[in-house]
Amino acid sequence: MQKQEGRYNGYGGAYMPELLMAPLEDLRLKWNILWSDAAFRTSFFNELTEYAGRPTPLTEVPHFAHHCGSIRVFL
Repeated sequence: MQKQEGRYNGYGGAYMPELLMAPLEDLRLKWNILWSDAAFRTSFFNELTEYAGRPTPLTEVPHFAHHCGSIRVFL
């Protein structure tokens, strides 16, 4: 049995203009090369943890909100 890839199996399956197919294929190949590098993966996961996945800088202050009425206040 042949491996099925894409939305339309052996008939293709990308919703991209033809003009973008070569750059996307280049990006895919370079991503696979980078992903095989342990140092890149460490750096990538560090960025996700320290930057993209960091907790919100907002802090709720309920005692201050108490003096402002029945609203929630965040600093």
